[in-house]
Amino acid sequence: MSFGHLCARSGHSMASSGVLVIASWWPMTTPNPPIAAMTATPWYQSGDWPLVGAILMLAFTAGIGLWRIYVQGRIQLNNQLAVKRLDYLSQQLAEFYDPLFALLLTNSKAFNEAGPPSFPKDPLRRDTAGEVWKQVKEKVLVPNNAQIASIIRTKSHLIDECDSIARYMALFQHIAMYEIFQKNPTELYEKFQFPAGITRHVETVRDGLITKTKGARQPNEFK
Repeated sequence: MSFGHLCARSGHSMASSGVLVIASWWPMTTPNPPIAAMTATPWYQSGDWPLVGAILMLAFTAGIGLWRIYVQGRIQLNNQLAVKRLDYLSQQLAEFYDPLFALLLTNSKAFNEAGPPSFPKDPLRRDTAGEVWKQVKEKVLVPNNAQIASIIRTKSHLIDECDSIARYMALFQHIAMYEIFQKNPTELYEKFQFPAGITRHVETVRDGLITKTKGARQPNEFK
C-alpha cells in the first residue's frame, strides 16, 4: 500500500470518526480544585483569632460602659456642687446682704427725709422737725443700727470673696459711737461719721451675688 493510499485511508478514517479525532486533539483542561480548597476558613475565624476578637469586643463594650458611668458620675457631682453653691449664695443674700442693704437704705431715707438735711429754716417749724427727728432716731435708726451691728458681728462669715470685713469696720464703729452719743453727746462723735459709699458698696456686691445666683440656676453641663 502506497503512502498516498494510506493517507487517504487515514483521512477517510479521521473524517468518519471526527468526534474521536477532535477529542484526541483537544487540549486537556485543569481539573476543578478540591472542595476543601474552595471553602477554606478565613484567617480571622481560625486559630485563636475568634477568642482574641471576643476579648477585644468585651473590652470595648466594658470601656464604653465605664465611660458612661464616669460621665454620669461627673454630671451628678457637678450638679451637687452647683446645688451647694446655690444654697450658699442664697444664704449670703438672705442673711447678710439683703437685710443689711434694706436696713441701710431705710436709715438713709429716714435721715434724708426727716433728719437735719430736711429741717426748715423757720425756727418754730425747725423745733417741731427736731422733735420728729428725735422720735425717728429712737424708733427707726437706733433699732436698725442694732440689727446692722448684729449682722456684721454674727454673719461676717457670709461676706463674699470679692468683699472684706474691713469695709464694714467703719460702719460698725459708727453705730457703736452713735448709740453712746445719743445718751451722752460728745464731740468725739465727729470722728466716727457714717462711712460714705457703704450703702452703694453693699448694693454692688448684692447685685453681683444675684447675678451669680441666676447663673448657678442654669442647667449644668458635663465638664
